[in-house]
Amino acid sequence: MSSAIGSIQDRRPPARQKMLLVVFIFSWPGGVAWAAEPTHTPETKSAPPYVVLVAYEDEYEAARTLRDFARLLQERYGCRTRLLVGQPENDLPGLEVLAEADVLVLYVRRKALPVEQMKHIRAYVEAGRPLVALRTSSHAFALRTGSPPTPKQQWPEFDNQVLGGNYHGHTGKQYPATEIFVAPEAAKHPILAGIEPTKWQSRGSLYLVSPIDPKATVLLWGQAGPHKEPVAWTRTYRGGRVFYTSLGHPDDFDHCPQFVRLLVQAVFWAMNRPVPTLKRP
Repeated sequence: MSSAIGSIQDRRPPARQKMLLVVFIFSWPGGVAWAAEPTHTPETKSAPPYVVLVAYEDEYEAARTLRDFARLLQERYGCRTRLLVGQPENDLPGLEVLAEADVLVLYVRRKALPVEQMKHIRAYVEAGRPLVALRTSSHAFALRTGSPPTPKQQWPEFDNQVLGGNYHGHTGKQYPATEIFVAPEAAKHPILAGIEPTKWQSRGSLYLVSPIDPKATVLLWGQAGPHKEPVAWTRTYRGGRVFYTSLGHPDDFDHCPQFVRLLVQAVFWAMNRPVPTLKRP
């Protein structure tokens, strides 16, 4: 597990531990799924949240970083998780599990999907279900202009319609790092609780996304050279909570505990659940 994911700390006193039975499920085709179920004890008041994570991109190691993040959610926050990893030969089979999900964590880049698979994504989103989307998900289902014709389905409006963004490129490699800082007016937002320091650097290029939905709540800003852009925000879509961040470079997962904590808290915020007391390793 990566260093940042393994180093999250919580200053609250530890709660009484619950035993976890971790079951590894290898589901092919369609990637690897991990599930964690708590033992049934008198203290169990409700089922643990079911987090479905979808990774389908070839630039930012999302299959690895979301795998590690899923394990963190299982082992230290008591979640059940399922990770679907896209494959060129059959895309994303297994999306029917979204019908049971409490939240979807999405990391996809420029993919068109078979109609039946896209139906599951659309049905989930259009029902106003909780969504956490990372980095390239702003152009998750939009192929590049001039791509060969395909019978598969795109959703180019996803960014503007669902995420409230306006992706139109990035700053590239001309700036060595992006400065990240908390939006002062959002400092008390629950997703930002305990995020310290409130300024750090990301090795990922800054995404150009302005203007975003004016009703969105900007949580983080990024600065690269003369460019200043929102890099994390919340909004609602059809009544469901949506969190998006253009962060998600492998270095964010591996070496930035603030980012990992932000993502954990975004997952629970999207479900409208409090973040449980961290289970010590």
